[in-house]
Amino acid sequence: MIYSLFSVLPFVMCLMWTVLYVLHWKEHTDAQHMLLPFACVCTILYMCHAHFFLGERNLWMECLWMACSLASYPLYYLYVVRLTEPERTAPRLPQLLLLPAIIIPAIHMLVPAWDIHIVQAPMFMFLVLYVCIRGLMRLHRLERDILNSYADTEDKSSVGLQWLLVCAILNSLFSAVFNAIGRDIFHQDLLVIVPSVLFTTMLFIFFYIGDRYSFSARQMREEDMMLSEEDERLQQPMSNEEQAQFVIRLNQLMSEEKIYLEPNLKLRDLALRAGTCRTYMSEYLHHTLNTSFSDYINEQRIRYAQRLLEADPNVSILYLSAKSGFNSEQSFLRNYRKFTGKSPK
Repeated sequence: MIYSLFSVLPFVMCLMWTVLYVLHWKEHTDAQHMLLPFACVCTILYMCHAHFFLGERNLWMECLWMACSLASYPLYYLYVVRLTEPERTAPRLPQLLLLPAIIIPAIHMLVPAWDIHIVQAPMFMFLVLYVCIRGLMRLHRLERDILNSYADTEDKSSVGLQWLLVCAILNSLFSAVFNAIGRDIFHQDLLVIVPSVLFTTMLFIFFYIGDRYSFSARQMREEDMMLSEEDERLQQPMSNEEQAQFVIRLNQLMSEEKIYLEPNLKLRDLALRAGTCRTYMSEYLHHTLNTSFSDYINEQRIRYAQRLLEADPNVSILYLSAKSGFNSEQSFLRNYRKFTGKSPK
């Protein structure tokens, strides 16, 4: 009974998310739409695993398992590409990564006597490594761009992207290890629990985050393209005198006008108020001040909150976060610990 239950557990979980993605299709973004084919392939993959562990083996099931196994990571990578690619035209390489999922099972179907696993196993390892490395690079780049463009990143970055990174690494590691060991070793009640629980947990976290995380590089790109004539004028190179005036104006915005107290402040907003373009503003923060836009603004907010706290030690966290420009108490507390190393209490 326990063996059967854990044999079908990953399949049931993936099937549940597949149904949820179908029901929420209209609510999802273009990037989130790629989660549906990924969930479908995972559902079929773990259905094949369940049949294998329950003793039902045949050539068709083996080829189907092989195809889904080789397609799962390219489909995951296609989701990451949709999430991180600012242009509407996605690169062709991710689609080409799906070719082994077609060719290798077809060869196994035509020549079943040949040990196709000597090709399938190295190819699977290559896909895992490629998708993991390239996926992490893309997600890190999106994380960096978000921190350099938005002061408030709670609904765009932070926990969501960090867990996507963790799931990608752990799932890749588990897949590589279990694929190298082979499925036959898990034909025991207790041993089958290990991969079942691990993959069910990792995939559930991934699908859950994917369902909730709707921000993408394309959305950021579309916001950046909404440039006014004033933005275009400010794209012109600045003279040394204009650069000096820019620094004076920026300091005035921070010390006198306290622009950092405005919720949902963006890099473009600060650049326009300072009389420059977002590109120069970003370069100034990164190269001169050695910080990101998000850290630059939120550190100012925390310093302001500290002054409020010194004036009235009994003030509430909710009041502090709202007066300091944060959208939530969680964001305020996270940044307070980040820049001071302690809690406001």
